[in-house]
Amino acid sequence: MKLEKTRAESVAVPVTPMLDMAFQLLTFFILTYQPMPSEVQFSMNLLPAVDYDPGGIAQGG
Repeated sequence: MKLEKTRAESVAVPVTPMLDMAFQLLTFFILTYQPMPSEVQFSMNLLPAVDYDPGGIAQGG
């Protein structure tokens, strides 16, 4: 019994419509994005800077 080789059919997937949809979605989200006021700028209360001296080198110790 001899098996016949079957030729694989190539399927063409159209990439252009997928890329078009991806760029349309990207453009939509970029153009319609409106950040909330809290995301634009916020103030922080930070502690004053302190010099770090790991071994007391500045004091001679």
